[in-house]
Amino acid sequence: MLRLAGERDAVQVVTDQEGCPTWTGHLAPALLGLIEREISGLVHLAGATHISWNGFAREIFRQAELACRVEPASTAETSRPAPRPAWSALESEREDVLPMPDWRDGLAGYLAARAGERLG
Repeated sequence: MLRLAGERDAVQVVTDQEGCPTWTGHLAPALLGLIEREISGLVHLAGATHISWNGFAREIFRQAELACRVEPASTAETSRPAPRPAWSALESEREDVLPMPDWRDGLAGYLAARAGERLG
């Protein structure tokens, strides 16, 4: 999205697909925590709360302070090489798994880390 914002005034992003964006800066320590606590079995680790990909793109541009417009589109209106599920939001219902931070915090962390990389 950040690259596209640098190339275009507007992007079309689907409103009918939902997910839980997850920053690797949150995921990696959560995975290490599972290993350290010897948690086994099926575990879903994903950023807390879900959002449409359109809403996610809007928040990316808002947090990054970019003026790119996000226009609504449906899955049927976009052509992708592989089909995408309308609902890919995961959450853990296991009591022995700590909740992940909100995806908005992950986005802020990613943008801050990205800005730091560019400074160095």
